[in-house]
Amino acid sequence: MSNESCTRPVEPAAEPPQYRRHAFSLFLVTLALHAVLVFYNWKQGFLPGHEFRQTQTALSIAFIEQDHDYSLAYPTPLFGPPWSVPMEFPLYQWSAAWIGQTTGWSVPVSARTVSLLCFYLCLPALGLLLKDFGFGAAARWSGLSLVLCTPIYIFYTRAVLIESMALMFTLWFVLAFSRMCRHRSWGWLAVAAVAATAASLVKVTSMMAWCIGPAIGGLWWSWREWRQGGWSAWRKSVLMGVSCAMPPGIASIWWVQTADAIKATSPGGQSLISSNLTGFNFGTWSDRLELDKLAQILSNISTGIAPLWVIVITGVLGILAGRRLHNWRGPIALCWFVAVVFAFPVLYRIHDYYFYAIAMLTIVSVISGIEFAVRRFKLPGARVWLVLFVALTQLHAYKLAYWPGHSLPSNGGSQLHRLIHDALPVDGVIIVLGEDWSSSTAYYSRRRCFMIREQMLHFQEESLQEMEGLKDVKISALLTSGIRRDSNYMIDHITARFGLDPEPTASTPSEDLYVSKRLRREFLKHLAIFPNYGDTQSIERPPPPIPEITDEIIADREIHPVTTNQAATRFVSFSPRPFQYRAQFGFSSEFINGKFAAGAHPDCDLWVKVPDSAEALEISFGLREETYENPASATDGVEFSVTAIAADGTESPLFQRLLDPAHQAADRGQLFHQLTLPTPRPDTLRFSARPGPNANYAFDWAYWGDVEIH
Repeated sequence: MSNESCTRPVEPAAEPPQYRRHAFSLFLVTLALHAVLVFYNWKQGFLPGHEFRQTQTALSIAFIEQDHDYSLAYPTPLFGPPWSVPMEFPLYQWSAAWIGQTTGWSVPVSARTVSLLCFYLCLPALGLLLKDFGFGAAARWSGLSLVLCTPIYIFYTRAVLIESMALMFTLWFVLAFSRMCRHRSWGWLAVAAVAATAASLVKVTSMMAWCIGPAIGGLWWSWREWRQGGWSAWRKSVLMGVSCAMPPGIASIWWVQTADAIKATSPGGQSLISSNLTGFNFGTWSDRLELDKLAQILSNISTGIAPLWVIVITGVLGILAGRRLHNWRGPIALCWFVAVVFAFPVLYRIHDYYFYAIAMLTIVSVISGIEFAVRRFKLPGARVWLVLFVALTQLHAYKLAYWPGHSLPSNGGSQLHRLIHDALPVDGVIIVLGEDWSSSTAYYSRRRCFMIREQMLHFQEESLQEMEGLKDVKISALLTSGIRRDSNYMIDHITARFGLDPEPTASTPSEDLYVSKRLRREFLKHLAIFPNYGDTQSIERPPPPIPEITDEIIADREIHPVTTNQAATRFVSFSPRPFQYRAQFGFSSEFINGKFAAGAHPDCDLWVKVPDSAEALEISFGLREETYENPASATDGVEFSVTAIAADGTESPLFQRLLDPAHQAADRGQLFHQLTLPTPRPDTLRFSARPGPNANYAFDWAYWGDVEIH
């Protein structure tokens, strides 16, 4: 056999044109259907399907975009400063962040766009590979149709994951390597080396899964070169093979070492360096032999690629094709697929999306079986119907396993995550207990988080020691969830160490949030104004017991000093307490929204000394609901005002607001206002309530809620 014949592509069997047209038409239909399904709920923020992993990638994209940080130590803010634990080379993350910055699209939309483009670029590479290995045009279009109907290629192509980019580079590497061997081309070698390097950097396990074929093929090719061309031809083949393999090998080693060095600087990232993950990546013999674990892998195959019986039947037909037609493409592809799963059993058992890298091998096996059945029974016109039948079984599997999550209208995260996003400072950090190192809270709340990993809870003192890296960081809150809501030892230490409220500030049925003492007031104010956070409830602690009132307010329109008892009873909502008052009808004690307030029927005034360090004023005020519920007996309004008084007696207005709740819906309920104190700082503030424009005092049941000068 000549050297040329051994490297020539396998010639596909001749086919009538109408069969090619039918198969191509089916491809166009499945392509359109794939696009329709992928774009459904395209803009939803929810990331279904291994949300733990998707939110980690999305979190990095969000903070790369936010911080304009396109470094190798890209941000994944989960374990404290320096906020970087790189798991893969960030080519996918950089691409999505750049698109987001350029277009203004959300993180899910920009990342899904990258994923979809990479997947569609996989199709021509696969089609050319099928052609190189002897599949006719009808078989190639049929194979691509089944790829488009494969459940994981629909569901995870719209995921915020690196899978499609890794597969794209890998397929183009395999194609270029094949062309290099067939044509002895240095140009194809360059393409193969570049594609292999990119694939190895983006996701080395996907690249490793496809290296089996090129490795065996390269050895076979070099052996044939030696047999037919002697040592000279053999040396050239070896040189080309080594030149192709070295760049991705060197790049992989460089990236692993670089990433490990960055992780080592992170308090929680040290457990994620590559040497600590080897056992998880490759598993044990029990992971390969125990029936329950194998059953989970088979379940992932059946729901993610095609029903198992379809793969088994077509695999048997492929073996028959090998025996009778000496065409072993199908069995080889299926054995290749099994070998990869056997090498990484844990990854393929736990993560169904890992099959994204190798599902196309089973499609090659299925198409080979269909081709044998068509030839054996001389029914070429049945090819499209057989392919359509298999595609329908795939779509049915997709509907059962993936459609419920795909079609769910949600932006993801809990209502408490949304509350954190809306009510806590952007530069604050959330400590999270009970979510291991899931990125969900950090991503959906768009806050840097310090995750207390489950494994560290066995070493509580060491876990608390890890938090020393947070000493120069603003801690906004502690979030606890699940069974960790009862980890009192950790909760007590964290709240005391970082000045957090020792009791939950807000809760859901599954989560508790302990907010910083300095932020609690503003946080609860936000929740009171915007209560639409689902089942999130503020936790109002019982008010302190009020001493018995022994000093009554003197209602004679004269100025009187505030006694100690009056300060502790009538004016507990003021900080600092008033030192003198004037009232026409006195001051009542009110209980508004679960807290004490000072009833302030006009005309009345309260004088409060301004602390030396004070910079701001926060007030809440309003009229009781009874003042406007009945139009026949409603208030005509009350004017609230705050006046600054200098040490020399000079007065200047700071705030003035007329409330008319009977006619203005915006004036109902408890209102809030904050302002910065003027410079120079006033000596005293006077808080006044006056009747409305008609000077009618009827039903003017006004009150001052929390008033704080700080």
